[in-house]
Amino acid sequence: MLINNIEFAHELITRALTECKHDKKESDFNNLYLCDFTMGNGNDTLFMSRLAQKYGIKIYAFDIQPQALQSTLANLDKNGAEKNYTLINDSHSEMDKYLPAEGEMVCGMFNLGYLPGGNKTITTLRETTLTAIEKAVDRLTVGGVLTVTIYPGHPEGKIEGELIERYLSSLSNHEFNVLKYALCNKTDPPYVMVTQKIRKKGNVL
Repeated sequence: MLINNIEFAHELITRALTECKHDKKESDFNNLYLCDFTMGNGNDTLFMSRLAQKYGIKIYAFDIQPQALQSTLANLDKNGAEKNYTLINDSHSEMDKYLPAEGEMVCGMFNLGYLPGGNKTITTLRETTLTAIEKAVDRLTVGGVLTVTIYPGHPEGKIEGELIERYLSSLSNHEFNVLKYALCNKTDPPYVMVTQKIRKKGNVL
């Protein structure tokens, strides 16, 4: 049976963390962190917080809407999440202001579109989203994974998805693996773009 897009993203992130824990030195792993770049109501943030607790690392979560921070904090508190997170009320394109200068991102998630239950006219935007994804790719550690769930069923989401897919598809296949997870027999279904860093720039086997 097929799993949905978010379950797929969660599974890949869980696997990537397990493999990185096995492959990296303890001192290297201590400098890694997780990012939820589209906080929403906090379900992905909660998932990542639980993973972060398991591996002893931190998570940073972003959203431009104060309502999203309030919903996420309530979700985390209700589910007894450890205080291993930093919630940031700002655009994910401004991540450089908040993420540690030292260390690398082991896994990151974008779940684009609008806040579930919120104002549907407020969506992620192609310019800031693409900037954020470019920065996130640069921050990935070797073995790390970035997942981007795209919703092309509305006009901005369709253009946003086309730009993201074009950019990710252009990444060097010596440094990254890029995967598209999508249904092929539906019109404009949501889909996931997955990027895994497989080696550092210049390290060619």
